[in-house]
Amino acid sequence: TIYGNNIHNNGDSCTLSIICGQGILVDAPHVYIGKNTISANGLLNTEAYDVHAVYVSDYYQRGIVDVTIADNTMVGNGGAAVQVYDSTVTYKDINILNNVMTNNTFGVILVNVANSLVSGNTISMTSLPSISPAATVNSMLYMELCGNVEVRQNTGTYTIGTTTPPDYAFYTGGENNVSVNFSGNTWTVMGSGVTDATETTQFNSGTTGTYPLNQIYYQQIETNGSTQYQRPVLNFPSWLVAT
Repeated sequence: TIYGNNIHNNGDSCTLSIICGQGILVDAPHVYIGKNTISANGLLNTEAYDVHAVYVSDYYQRGIVDVTIADNTMVGNGGAAVQVYDSTVTYKDINILNNVMTNNTFGVILVNVANSLVSGNTISMTSLPSISPAATVNSMLYMELCGNVEVRQNTGTYTIGTTTPPDYAFYTGGENNVSVNFSGNTWTVMGSGVTDATETTQFNSGTTGTYPLNQIYYQQIETNGSTQYQRPVLNFPSWLVAT
């Protein structure tokens, strides 16, 4: 259990190291993280967008299962408020509940996560932390390779809308999300309400596109001289649709 701490400015003294200064690094099963304030971690790092308030990663291969992250306040961290990530192994029973996540580069990143719940969180992105180099993408919710994940009763506000790099209010299907179910959430993107059935993406041109949250979305970058243009490439396999 990690409870009731004020964790801030980790990594301020390791500016020459890559990915130094995580707020809380979880590398064990059966962990509860509650009522901590986690802020301004990793901002001076050379890859600050990879330094998170809470990072769940099985670096020592102990096995990740049954991790609860609840009632924390996460503000202005270089990377995500919460990242749960593995490139090959699936983590199960991850519960992200009732946290307040404000102006981090990402809200929640889930990659290779199953049988898990994201509920009751308040995600606000009205500005980005000052990091250099900047992240090439940001989003309230970024998900890949997830299965049987419930996203419900969250409140998200996204008003960044910068033109370079492109911003994603949601990135919810880079690869093979299966049975990712959205219900009862309140999303506000660029001043407009967005239902659980849609995804709004801001492009460099300033236009927006709306796509189903539970479908694959890819970004393709076309280069013409020194100018980059973003356009969506969509693929809707029948097995991907949430039930």
